[in-house]
Amino acid sequence: MSRIPLVAVPIVIAALAFAACGGSISVGGSSISKDEIAKQASASLEQSVGSKPPPITCPEDLAATVGETTTCVMQGTDGDYNVAVTITKVDGTNATFDVQVADTPN
Repeated sequence: MSRIPLVAVPIVIAALAFAACGGSISVGGSSISKDEIAKQASASLEQSVGSKPPPITCPEDLAATVGETTTCVMQGTDGDYNVAVTITKVDGTNATFDVQVADTPN
């Protein structure tokens, strides 16, 4: 498992705070597990900024319905950042989502 050096974490978080990105999740039913949301949000942010983000956790499963939103948390060295994940499209067994990281820690 790769780790982000502690010096790089503030730079990564600064880049993530301005990152708005999205991705796609395979839907196995009417909802998406909180672990899968966290995994896919992290992958989407990593692809967007080129560095693996700090750990992300999500509080609940998310209904695979357009407009559904959950607020996950990314654990930064200077505090926790809210990460909003919103379903923007559902097409068969795929859901498309947007990810937005808060500009400042909680």
